Amino acid sequence: MPFRHAGWALLLLVPMIAVAFWPQYIHDLPHAAFALHAHGLTAALWIALVFFQHWSIHQRRNALHRTAGLAVFAVVPLFTAGALLAMQSMAAKALAGHPFYAPFGAMLGLDDAIASIALLFFVRTALLDRRQVWLHAGYMLSTLLLVLPPIVTRLLPPMAVPGLSPFDAAYLTAELSAGVVAVLLALANPDSRRPFLTVAAITVAQAALVESFGRSAAWTEAFAALTRIPAAALAAIGILAGAASLWSAWPKPRAAMRAA
Repeated sequence: MPFRHAGWALLLLVPMIAVAFWPQYIHDLPHAAFALHAHGLTAALWIALVFFQHWSIHQRRNALHRTAGLAVFAVVPLFTAGALLAMQSMAAKALAGHPFYAPFGAMLGLDDAIASIALLFFVRTALLDRRQVWLHAGYMLSTLLLVLPPIVTRLLPPMAVPGLSPFDAAYLTAELSAGVVAVLLALANPDSRRPFLTVAAITVAQAALVESFGRSAAWTEAFAALTRIPAAALAAIGILAGAASLWSAWPKPRAAMRAA
């Protein structure tokens, strides 16, 4: 089975997430907004599901692996809904003049939007390639590389980089770090290089778009428009989009072929 030792890296995510999100979310859970709970819980469920699937297949629990894999049809649509609600919450804070979200909320919202679309793409492709073990595993693990930038951004100390705000310096460093990790994984695992090189390319495009289009008036206005959509309707859009993406990949997996 591929990536036999990846479970240790997945476990390392737990303390990293706890430290990264402690100041803004975890330390004050009872008073956090519902949108943050929805986003945090669904993201945690996805990470747990990827870890469980890694464990089950390496324990040769193939039937359990296949059965638990059906949970993607619940977890991923809920994750998409939670991501949209979190974006709406950030947009509301930006409009209210929040000292952090007013200047950076739209950029973070675009980052979340790109990451959510990328996750849908990776999970859908993993389902299509579920008979090609190295590609399937690579695409599933690639979804977790998408969570590295928001974690690393929060873990990095303030950095003084000429021409960049401390946030921009941390954000770009985090995106670069995720891209480097993806490229190293592609080099170390040739049979899975396609998913890892794809996520590396996405991190570069994501950083470029966030730092350019993410600052534009057009995106800022579109981001603010999220606050005018009822939360229930926005969540429904996320659920339907996630479900449609996955169901379109389920009936006919791609035939086995070389990963390269």
